Amino acid sequence: LGHALPALAAVETAAIVINAQNGIEMMTTRFMQYAQKRGLDRMII
Repeated sequence: LGHALPALAAVETAAIVINAQNGIEMMTTRFMQYAQKRGLDRMII
C-alpha cells in the first residue's frame, strides 16, 4: 500500500487486483477507501 499511494496523485483510475485464492483482504479494503476519498474511479481486476 505504501508504494501505491503516491502513484494515486497522478492517475484518474485505480486498478485493484484481487487474489482469487485469498479474496478481498484488509489492505484491499483500505486501498479502495483511500481511492474513493481521492475521488478516483476504481476498476477491480
